[in-house]
Amino acid sequence: MKKALVFCNILLSIVLIVMIVILGKRATEEISTEERHKKPAVEEIDNEKQHKKPAFEKTENRKPIQDKPVSAESEHEEPPLIGISSSYGATTIGATRNVVLGVAYRGATPIIVPATPNVETIERYVDLLDGLVLIPGRADILPSMYGEKKHPKTGNMNKVRCSFEIKLIQTWLEKTKKPIMGICLGMQFANVACGGTLIQHIPDEVPNAIKHSSGTHEVTIDRNSHLFRILKTEKIQTNSYHHQAVEKLGKGLRAVAHTEDGVIEAIELKDRYSLLLQWHPEIRWKHGSKIFKAFVEAVKAHRDRKKPISYQFPRIRYRPGQKQSSVSEHPVSLIPSFQGKRYIIALSQFHRLILSFDS
Repeated sequence: MKKALVFCNILLSIVLIVMIVILGKRATEEISTEERHKKPAVEEIDNEKQHKKPAFEKTENRKPIQDKPVSAESEHEEPPLIGISSSYGATTIGATRNVVLGVAYRGATPIIVPATPNVETIERYVDLLDGLVLIPGRADILPSMYGEKKHPKTGNMNKVRCSFEIKLIQTWLEKTKKPIMGICLGMQFANVACGGTLIQHIPDEVPNAIKHSSGTHEVTIDRNSHLFRILKTEKIQTNSYHHQAVEKLGKGLRAVAHTEDGVIEAIELKDRYSLLLQWHPEIRWKHGSKIFKAFVEAVKAHRDRKKPISYQFPRIRYRPGQKQSSVSEHPVSLIPSFQGKRYIIALSQFHRLILSFDS
């Protein structure tokens, strides 16, 4: 009798295993059939995606002030906030139009940062903004800001703007690692804010100087720089509208572009993404669009890295139109049907009954 019970026990175990294997194969075949029926729907969606071109592709090869704005909604993300420094006139506070448009047309939201005597507002701007652009200007930075006497050819800048902008840059660099861009005077401001000095009048202080106050000239770019990675060339022709230039580099800065007479035409900060240029990429220049695009993309990338990451367990991915189910109804379950479960439960109970006799 005992041997018969052992034999029945072994036989039922084999039957149980065979039933699980058969039901598992049947479930796999059902899933494959469903996939074949749903595949055309996926292909239709893929075809629609191929025919739809994102809005920003239309503006990729154009110049900043001629581009149409890039819609943040088309990219399914919130546009970064980029501050634009401002001039300080007798009756107005303003910003360079083409700089504002160069930022806006690349998908960012420009915010003009007004220079005011109240420097306490600077920290609020620094916390709010994702990136900062320092605009050009016709006036010259006060030589007292970098410890030198005024040259006869040096122009006069409003003290409010001069003090505010230097404090803005210093706070930005001390409290954040956010990207920064400077154009012409903006580059000079960044150098002075970091403790550097300026050549106050190039014709009087640079031997064999080429003409920098107007026209164009060639600039040589360091291959190990953000600028080279954007433009992918060592030699470019740039516009030129300055009579001052960087002399002694400030702390944390390095020169990455020069003219043939040795004048520094671009500098970068070592601790962050920065584009500090002596020329004007916003004035319809062929590489200006690439520079603004690269800067806005760098601002987006830095902002997105700072967003908190939510860690979750992997979820099952469903095709479009496929009904979502709970974990117990996972599509690759070995026992997907109620009928199959009923057979297995019955065999298991009978198996336990045989075991009880055996004991």
